[in-house]
Amino acid sequence: MRYPDDGRLTAEQWLRRGQVRMRAADRFVEGAIDAQVVREFRASRTSANRWRRALETGGRQALASKGVGGAACKLGEDQLARLERGPR
Repeated sequence: MRYPDDGRLTAEQWLRRGQVRMRAADRFVEGAIDAQVVREFRASRTSANRWRRALETGGRQALASKGVGGAACKLGEDQLARLERGPR
């Protein structure tokens, strides 16, 4: 499926997602279990479990954003321009 924005997050969405992880970390420190974090933050069970394990093994810094994933684009400027123009 193709998304109109290529599935990328805006800077605001990226910041909000990081804030949710940090608030979830606070709740885990307070003693919340995965199920509580799922309900409070409307997260998936997988995400809550991953956040808790990251917090336990690496602390809050393990929950910090590591930036955009994936490999860097290897196309040159001229190749990108041709790709954007599409087939002739």
